[in-house]
Amino acid sequence: TCSFHEDVKKFARQHFKDKSHKMKPWWACMLSIIFILVIAVTVSHLKGSLAALWLMPLFHWLLAVNVAHDASHFAVSSRPWLNKLLCYSAMPLLFGPTAWYIQHVVQHHLYTNTEDDVDLYHFLPVVRTTRLTKFTERFKYQMYLGFLLMPTATAHLLFVGPLELLSGATDVKGVKFYQQCQNLGDYIARKRGDLLAEFLVMCLWVAANIYAHGMWMGWGRMIVSWTVSGYLFLIFTQGAHLHGDCQEHHDESWAKRQVNAAIAFQPESYLWLFLSGGLNMQSLHHVIPGVASCHLRDMWPGYQAVCQKHGVHLKESSNLFDFFRGFLSWVHELSSET
Repeated sequence: TCSFHEDVKKFARQHFKDKSHKMKPWWACMLSIIFILVIAVTVSHLKGSLAALWLMPLFHWLLAVNVAHDASHFAVSSRPWLNKLLCYSAMPLLFGPTAWYIQHVVQHHLYTNTEDDVDLYHFLPVVRTTRLTKFTERFKYQMYLGFLLMPTATAHLLFVGPLELLSGATDVKGVKFYQQCQNLGDYIARKRGDLLAEFLVMCLWVAANIYAHGMWMGWGRMIVSWTVSGYLFLIFTQGAHLHGDCQEHHDESWAKRQVNAAIAFQPESYLWLFLSGGLNMQSLHHVIPGVASCHLRDMWPGYQAVCQKHGVHLKESSNLFDFFRGFLSWVHELSSET
């Protein structure tokens, strides 16, 4: 038993002694307004609005990161069916829930920044994000190629990930994608219908855009929306773990490894809490993922005290710019063999 983890859980129980750890009602009301805005700008996008083309991924990001992401961790509601339903608010611009469960909720959260974390291999064979991947000459150019690859991030989550699971695809070395996952075959067998349904929804989204705007303009508008979504996704997520300071974490305690493998930025800010969906406090989210992100700002001072008591160092960047710059510096560092 890890005394640090037990104290974090004890602190959380005390914090929520007289209240729910699920989403706050007023936060849910605010996000309901965002949902209405998402519907409005999506309709306007299909009607050809230029403003909606840019606003749609912005509003959709706020909905997905605050609702779908929390719901995938069963943190929005105590009703499982509602959490599952709300996960679909990440479509059609961020991710499909079924592949997300196995890739993010299980593998990334259990094995953060270790060999079985599938997030470390998404950019292969173009970009390596861990020294677990052997250096080859092509990685010399990854700092430049990475910017071309970044816009494809959410399209990969929406299309490629589910297809890899359905097909049992392998990489260039013959290694099956997501082979780090335990009981993968059983999961795919049970969720095949969900994966196919989500892929069909994405095909319908593509068809709707082509019908509304024509072939070239339709694809052009989809590429723009996925590009904006991809950059938002990567800017707010990759700096948390893919950083030079987050790689050495060999403690036997799972909870301490989660803290050591994450960087926060501006955890005192309610604005950044909302804009990032709590991803500006990743170590706290990783240690207690079932707590709705709207509570993390309130919990941060008490969490800091628990970390200080156990000598667990919390890593922080001063702002979002430094946060993302840490990720870029790590990618640049891995572009050489040494």
